[in-house]
Amino acid sequence: MNFPLSTRQSRRKSWGHRLIDKIVKGVRERFPSRALASCGLCLILGLGSGCGGAFTAGTIGFGLTKLQTTVKQIEDSGHSLIDHGNVVVGQQQLLLAGTLTAGIEQFRTAYNGSLHKTFQEVDITESNTFGQLKDLSDKALHIESQSLADAQKLVLTSQTTVNEILDRLPLTSKNPIFFGFETRDVLNSFDASPADVEIVGYHLVDDTIGRKKPSVEIAGHLIPAEDINPQYDRIKVTLPEEVRSQLQISNEPCKPMQAFAIKVVVFSKSQSFFGKLFNLEQSTAYDGHASPGRRRYEIVMDADGETTQDVEVAQASDVTSGQVNVDCESTGATGVSWTAPQGATQVNATANWVNTDKVGQQSQNAAASGLNATATGSIRGQNKNWLGNCDGGGHGSLHMHVTYVITQRQNQPLRTKGQSVLMAPDSVSFTLPMTENNKWHSAHITVKRLKCADEFDSIQLNFPENASQNIDQSSTNGYFTLKYQMGTLTVSSTPQLPQ
Repeated sequence: MNFPLSTRQSRRKSWGHRLIDKIVKGVRERFPSRALASCGLCLILGLGSGCGGAFTAGTIGFGLTKLQTTVKQIEDSGHSLIDHGNVVVGQQQLLLAGTLTAGIEQFRTAYNGSLHKTFQEVDITESNTFGQLKDLSDKALHIESQSLADAQKLVLTSQTTVNEILDRLPLTSKNPIFFGFETRDVLNSFDASPADVEIVGYHLVDDTIGRKKPSVEIAGHLIPAEDINPQYDRIKVTLPEEVRSQLQISNEPCKPMQAFAIKVVVFSKSQSFFGKLFNLEQSTAYDGHASPGRRRYEIVMDADGETTQDVEVAQASDVTSGQVNVDCESTGATGVSWTAPQGATQVNATANWVNTDKVGQQSQNAAASGLNATATGSIRGQNKNWLGNCDGGGHGSLHMHVTYVITQRQNQPLRTKGQSVLMAPDSVSFTLPMTENNKWHSAHITVKRLKCADEFDSIQLNFPENASQNIDQSSTNGYFTLKYQMGTLTVSSTPQLPQ
């Protein structure tokens, strides 16, 4: 707003306003019915919302109640988003809801005598103003699905429109009105040089009393006047360094913003009879509460133990016969056998001659059936030379190699991990695989603020020998507890958790 309210109201109508007056007069002469006049003027000026408002069923009071229901949905959605960590969109929705609420309440006050009338019974000004509020409310319902930039544009457009509506409303007094506020972490998304806190409203500074600065108290700290920059529709506040540090106003993952109270007192010229007569000032107070939403923590569970399993193990066995001796050109034969342990499978056998010397020929054969393996073989001495002799007698041993698979019960390492997000004061649970073969030794719980790499707290639990025994274990810092019951680990926050 570029001019104080009193200045705008005292100015003469511009040629544009006079032209509109003539159009209105002509439309009303052509359309005797107020409803048709409203619609006709809307069509000429392109104000579709006003025309729709003119034919809205029901009374103005009923229509305002429906708008308030819509705004309440937006407000509830904003609180829910903040609780779930989406502070940026949540604060946008709350500010938008506050802006629309101010417009609706002031409209109700201004036209209190017409609330029982239908839209066909009111004049074009009331109909078009309601149409503007309805149009803003309808658009606001879709803010959550919009991009951050589009959502902020809608917020700013709504603030401008509602301020213009408040300027036009036929109220006897135009007191300051607060819509809400945004904090630095939200403003960072849209403003290259954001204030730490920006309070938004209507008529927040008054030229007629020298633009007296408002009084702002945040988290119990009175903000110095030089750190307050008031404008007609918003108050930008820069926090002293000690307050900024205390509140962690930047709201970083490892340093989340602290909840804080905000109190604002705005000064303006008194709207009462004596106030105007003696040029007195009045004050309008506003109390708010900034909340970063419910704290969210990343919970990582790492448990280890052992499990007993039936494992197929490959085994081998070797059998060697005694030495077989042969003369020149004579043959010697032998055989070996072996039986695998009960329960063995995949029994296979191979055979070969070992420790042979001066052997002319050799043969061997191995076979397995069920658990039994056998091998047979023969060797023949060297051939005689032309003198009827050979190098001497030969010898060798028949060797059988047997492989098989047998099932054995073995202890194997057991480990399981889990990850979840805890929203204080809720709990999260992890379920361990519990069988007669599993035995858990310990579990370690690591707690971090969401999206922060630093460890915030931890819990170490050693499982009892009796798996049915319940255990309660506190965290290192006392912010969380771990409850073990029948294979389920439940992590909960405690009242000691910093807010």
